[in-house]
Amino acid sequence: MLSSQSDLPAPYEFPESDKVFHVLAYVPLGFLMVYALSRSTSSANLIFFGAFLAFLYGVTDEIHQYFVPGRDASALDVMADGAGAMIGSFIYTKLRFGKDIRGRTSEVT
Repeated sequence: MLSSQSDLPAPYEFPESDKVFHVLAYVPLGFLMVYALSRSTSSANLIFFGAFLAFLYGVTDEIHQYFVPGRDASALDVMADGAGAMIGSFIYTKLRFGKDIRGRTSEVT
């Protein structure tokens, strides 16, 4: 698990580059959370519930990192995790249901 490692090499370094990696890591998690939930429920709030569960995982991951030598917990990392989870949830919902966020069917022009 990446969060257990003390020093992670980054392919590209720029200020706050780790936030980009957090978002990219949580997009698939948000997508898969909504997919899994959609198999058992038809809730209208599926996108938010899936993103929230992925966000909670991000919170627990940051708590875990607090106890790993050489790592620290960051509220900005949690926000990046939540943003990635929401993007992934939105992508699944858009692909699966073909609706915009107001619930109307999207039209292809």
